[in-house]
Amino acid sequence: MKQKQQQQKMKQKKQKRQRKKHEHQRQQQVIKQKKQQQQRKKQQQRKKQQPQQMKQKQQRKKHQQQKQQQMMKQ
Repeated sequence: MKQKQQQQKMKQKKQKRQRKKHEHQRQQQVIKQKKQQQQRKKQQQRKKQQPQQMKQKQQRKKHQQQKQQQMMKQ
């Protein structure tokens, strides 16, 4: 009898753990989806700002090159 009870307990524990795991995975999935949605929004906004962004990018590139040259000098 006792052994049976213990097996039952173990089973329940296992199920609980798996359920927890499952919950966790589901939560992560939801988080992932939310992130993707946010990124999509960002990308759409970026498309609108593309021309400005390009300018900024080029300036940043210039800046980076200058930085590298300074590093090389040292």
